[in-house]
Amino acid sequence: QFNQNLWYRPKPIFLIQTNGGPLEGQKYLNSWTRDIPPYLKQNIIESFKNTHHIIQVCRDENQAINDKDVEVISKPLSNIELFGLVQMSSKRLLIDSSLQHVAAALNKKSTVLWIGTSPKIFGYETHDNILANLNDDNFKRPESYLFDYGFNGELYECPVEDMTTMLNIDEIINSLNLQN
Repeated sequence: QFNQNLWYRPKPIFLIQTNGGPLEGQKYLNSWTRDIPPYLKQNIIESFKNTHHIIQVCRDENQAINDKDVEVISKPLSNIELFGLVQMSSKRLLIDSSLQHVAAALNKKSTVLWIGTSPKIFGYETHDNILANLNDDNFKRPESYLFDYGFNGELYECPVEDMTTMLNIDEIINSLNLQN
């Protein structure tokens, strides 16, 4: 039975899914090909912490955003709990992982960041799909045979020298501001 008050918070919920996919076989806690880059997290928190209750969903407690203004959920949740969390949220910043599919199923417009995968294949028109600027013409990717890049985020496949140029923070915040 689902607890109706499980996701009640005094302020509207801003849901961030920073990491996704299986952790087994991944060398690094943060995969550059799919996870939200660490440099973006603090800027986004600062923009919304006064108006929203921020909940971060991640795979491992070591991926938690270390900030008193963020409630971290790193333990596995049931599908009912995940659907309920998405339904109760007023803003969502997601990656190409399960919660963007849940948000689409619930018709909850979200901001979805795309780095190593494509919204043309895995995304939904419902969402604001923000693609990374990888500038990767003629870049060799030996670990990628099913996708443009290997899911485990091998560093030698990363075509970006300065990770802070990969995603535009203003574009992300503008997209989030349009959600309600």
